[in-house]
Amino acid sequence: MRRITCFAYGVACYAIFFETFLYLKAFVANFMVPKGIDDGIPVATETAVLINLGLVALFGIQHSVTARPAFKKWLVSSLPESVERSTFVLAASLALIVLCWQWRPIPRVVWSVQAPMGQMVLWGALLAGFGLVLLSTFVIDHFDLFGLRQVWLGLLNRAYRHPPFSVTYFYKFVRHPIYLGILLGIWCTPRMTLGHFLFAMGISIYTLIGIHYEERDLERFLGENCRRYKARVPMLIPRFGQAPRDGQGRTARRGHTHKLRCGAARLAEPRRSQPRTNERVSPAAAHMGPLLGYMRSNPASFSACSNRRLTASHCTLAMKASMYRAAAAPKSIA
Repeated sequence: MRRITCFAYGVACYAIFFETFLYLKAFVANFMVPKGIDDGIPVATETAVLINLGLVALFGIQHSVTARPAFKKWLVSSLPESVERSTFVLAASLALIVLCWQWRPIPRVVWSVQAPMGQMVLWGALLAGFGLVLLSTFVIDHFDLFGLRQVWLGLLNRAYRHPPFSVTYFYKFVRHPIYLGILLGIWCTPRMTLGHFLFAMGISIYTLIGIHYEERDLERFLGENCRRYKARVPMLIPRFGQAPRDGQGRTARRGHTHKLRCGAARLAEPRRSQPRTNERVSPAAAHMGPLLGYMRSNPASFSACSNRRLTASHCTLAMKASMYRAAAAPKSIA
């Protein structure tokens, strides 16, 4: 019965989150919601600024405190472990609901884009930003991120394990695509009022602070994998068109031809005069040594392997045939 209750609680928390996420997108865009970011009875600018900053601070403090490992440990001591993530999601959703409900509009206009093409681009960027947020959650495991996987495993009485560290899709180009999408969604608007600007600025500052603490926790949890990832992938501004790099900063190129050339370069290095007694040479290495030695002394025979469409086995066969033909050719008598 307890497992069923925890599962129902997790599903309810997820439903509240998803409705809040959809409302937030419409709230920022002032689109088909009872109260948008520029709706409501205006109050004095100083009063509105203080109230709105307090709402942003309330959300930020709540979100940061409940995300800390020490708070999670304390929460697990009071609640079943399977609902810890769902409780975090519920608290963040309630804070966002309060923020949208109590937000005070400041109608003074900061910028206003009148050109239809400019409006289309900004609305498209807003939709793309919130779409990036949603898609990025599925890349890393949407249901684990929002607590459904935990309560489902609890219902089945199975142990929970963290998803493995992997770098795929958006995460190859930027470390925090979710935060990048949020920033696009809150800043891209054809008509920016002072109230909207205050909201965007407050969330942006909190995002940068949250990234610092989140990466610190991830580095403690993931160790060297996280440090290497931070060294090669930018935080918020995507970097495209660069090949992934290995741990020593060298470009990791693809292609069998490149691998064969690297192997030849390694074999060209001077051998140790006294090899280790327990060192074993694999049959493949013993076979490729003479072949690559011939390849170095006869570079023309290697030209057939420059086509990347050929596999490594095709290249090996081509070089073998060339070597055999050279061996069978009649020797000239001086």
